[in-house]
Amino acid sequence: MNKKAISILIVFLILIGVSTAFLSQLTFALGNPGVRLAEMQIFNETNQVVRTNGVALPPDVMQCVSEATPITTKELDWLPEDTTYGRRRYTFPDKTWIENNVVLMGHDRTSI
Repeated sequence: MNKKAISILIVFLILIGVSTAFLSQLTFALGNPGVRLAEMQIFNETNQVVRTNGVALPPDVMQCVSEATPITTKELDWLPEDTTYGRRRYTFPDKTWIENNVVLMGHDRTSI
């Protein structure tokens, strides 16, 4: 390696060290969720109630017809027990649709 490459490497390593020192001094905490939660029944694919609270998605959006859609068994198995869900399908008059899905982590951060 020549002198220029070595000096670039040294500056790079110093910047990494300074960034690490700065970030280690910060404290992070979970804030309030940016979505509304409500008491509602969340169903799985076999129409069984799997949660009694969820993310409140609006039932009326523009000219859409909306319906709550079930959470899959695979999602329920993979994500932690304290995960909160919200899911609705919005169907437009021309039969196109959008499915809106919200997954909100609890204290166990492995859901995201």
